[in-house]
Amino acid sequence: MKAPPNHIKTVLDGLQLFSWIFSPDRAALKSHLEEANGQIQFYGNKVLGLNKDKDSEWFLAYRDLAQKFVDFVIANGETILNWTGSEDAAGVEAFLNQAHSAAPAQAAPAKVEEKKEEVKAVAKAAPKVKAPVREFRNKIWSVENFGAEEVVFNEDELEKNHRFSIINC
Repeated sequence: MKAPPNHIKTVLDGLQLFSWIFSPDRAALKSHLEEANGQIQFYGNKVLGLNKDKDSEWFLAYRDLAQKFVDFVIANGETILNWTGSEDAAGVEAFLNQAHSAAPAQAAPAKVEEKKEEVKAVAKAAPKVKAPVREFRNKIWSVENFGAEEVVFNEDELEKNHRFSIINC
């Protein structure tokens, strides 16, 4: 299935929103985000013009997501990248303590060993052997799956303009 070009171009235009971190100041930030968000609308209108419910729903959801992203970055743009490390670390400590105190993690290694044994059993299964093929079609000799066997061509079978396709020999 071929990807719909206007959908892809709409998403590509939306990716420009993520370059907000290169804006030199708040005024440039707002201008950049609004312009990038507006570019989504160009190909989005072509998607809406298809008059297909699912396509229209997709675009409207994408546009709303982009607008919420723009609103968030404009509201928090000055502080998003300025973490000083002075925030309260109690939440991180609580998370790490909970993660380290979880007892069910002890049962996991037994499952891993069982899976390894399954993989070894599958790996030991004999590979399927395909039947050898030697055929001439459209000036091409196809020679396949002969392994160590010797393949011989008689002089009357060959001409200067013949080609060979040799696979798995």
